[in-house]
Amino acid sequence: MHHSTSDVEHHEHVENHPEIHDQHATGSYLFGADTRHIFELVFNIVLTFSFSALGLITNIGNLVVFCKNGFSETTNITFFALSVSDLLISIWFIFKNICENPFLVEDNQWFVTLRDFFFITVPLYHAIQGFGAWVTAVITVERSLCIAYPLKVKTLFTPRRVISILLVIMMFEISSLITPYSSMTLVWVKMPPTNVSKLMYSTSDHHAHAGVTSYLAFYTIPSLMSFTIVVIGTGILVVKLKQSMRWRESAVQKGAKQMSQKEAKVAQSVILVCIMFVVCYSPCVYIIIKGTIDHHFHFWDPYYKHFIFAYLSITFFLQSISSSLNMFIYIKLSTKYKETFMRVFCSNKTTPNES
Repeated sequence: MHHSTSDVEHHEHVENHPEIHDQHATGSYLFGADTRHIFELVFNIVLTFSFSALGLITNIGNLVVFCKNGFSETTNITFFALSVSDLLISIWFIFKNICENPFLVEDNQWFVTLRDFFFITVPLYHAIQGFGAWVTAVITVERSLCIAYPLKVKTLFTPRRVISILLVIMMFEISSLITPYSSMTLVWVKMPPTNVSKLMYSTSDHHAHAGVTSYLAFYTIPSLMSFTIVVIGTGILVVKLKQSMRWRESAVQKGAKQMSQKEAKVAQSVILVCIMFVVCYSPCVYIIIKGTIDHHFHFWDPYYKHFIFAYLSITFFLQSISSSLNMFIYIKLSTKYKETFMRVFCSNKTTPNES
């Protein structure tokens, strides 16, 4: 199920295919149109836009700090990649909410309508989101192995290998853009009453079929796989961290205790990032699974359509939260990040022993 198609496109599709109204004829709506519009106004225009603007700031800050700290450690590399993904997602959400602003959709003078430009960028959103999900999975696996097998993980996850893994993930997500963009049709349309020609997104049966296939192969299956890896990895990470802490607390050596505190903070930051990812992306996973097993669960079904739009407004809001708050976790749990952050953005008077 492609969850980023426009209202206009949906209504045109229904008008051109009246038999769709009978696919799930119940004579009622699960959600009314007025309720749906309230959800979209509150969650999309206000909340998602606000958190996305925050994400724009926090992720730029993350990129600066990680660059200052260097990339000799795999944690900096993966968190830098995650911040890139979160930054691009935040930018996309900002543009998405501009597209949905009723005061801007009809009156803009661009050569392409804001709403159609939004449709054109939807495959990019899926690719960026998928990249972020897989980076989170890599972070979870690497940190779980670091606690479970501390003597071996340094030889398995070297900076060069981690960069290679991230490049493979990036190439996979870039390849996911080939099918939707090669089958996409753009047409010039004169817009009344000004007769100004604008580039518009046009649907076709070929594009719809190609979109479904690409969505399943490059988004649905990979998203479920990465989400499952993060859930399992987070559970293992929590258990192994507790076991490791018990062992190190029983050690007498001072060095072991200091290492325990450092590893504990890194592991805690990973756990919090992963938990936030799982919580915020669970609604998205639900709608992917529901749309896969229930052929009535789509935008054109008269019973579900308003509910899906309202539900997606909450889903996008949660994703904007996940993409904007990681900085505060890093500041709280990483002494090195906090010191660099304070030195770069606040003042030159950092306290070395401050945690």
